[in-house]
Amino acid sequence: MLVAPSLLSADFGNLSRDVQAICDAGCDLIHIDVMDGHFVPNHSIGTPVISAISKVATKPLDIHLMVENNTFFVDLFKNFKICSTNKLSLLFNFSFS
Repeated sequence: MLVAPSLLSADFGNLSRDVQAICDAGCDLIHIDVMDGHFVPNHSIGTPVISAISKVATKPLDIHLMVENNTFFVDLFKNFKICSTNKLSLLFNFSFS
């Protein structure tokens, strides 16, 4: 079992502190929800904030894509510098009509 705390529950005014705290506490991954406002309502953070998180994180980022256009977001993140471990986990949601 892996532990991946979600950053949606972080204090966004102290995001760096919270990211460091969960890494120091021994999490396995840092879970980040990316929402496009179409597939689900947008209650997430964008690439500038994810870039800032990746500079502080010592654990891999676990990016959950809740979006309609998966290809756009995969292309957006595929060359992204993802912390010192250089690992990225992408979770996809699909909608079938």
